[in-house]
Amino acid sequence: MARVVRLGGRLGFTDVVTNGEIPRILSGWLSQAACIAGACSVEQYQGIFESAGFSAWQEKACPEELLTLLRQVRISLLAMEVAGGLQKIDLSGLDLKAAKETLAELEKWFHSGTLSYHAFSAVKEG
Repeated sequence: MARVVRLGGRLGFTDVVTNGEIPRILSGWLSQAACIAGACSVEQYQGIFESAGFSAWQEKACPEELLTLLRQVRISLLAMEVAGGLQKIDLSGLDLKAAKETLAELEKWFHSGTLSYHAFSAVKEG
């Protein structure tokens, strides 16, 4: 991003952030699909972008967006389970039980405040 943003240009992005160590159970495919595996802390993001030449760092917590994402994942898992039960899709090789357990763990971490969703912005220094 630092290479393509011109001097004085603004960078804006959103991502899942963590306030602690992400447990191993949250490192699987569902967490990767939900952008949670490998999440950084706000401070880590700030350090990454400052070292790339960005300043005037701002961040805003948007926890409702993560809650919405988790609800959408829950609905998708339910739809997959129903479609699989009706034999409309092949779920062989997909462990829905493990996916539901991971989702429950994600929701627990969200409600504990360990996971959140933030909007960030910064300016490329000139």
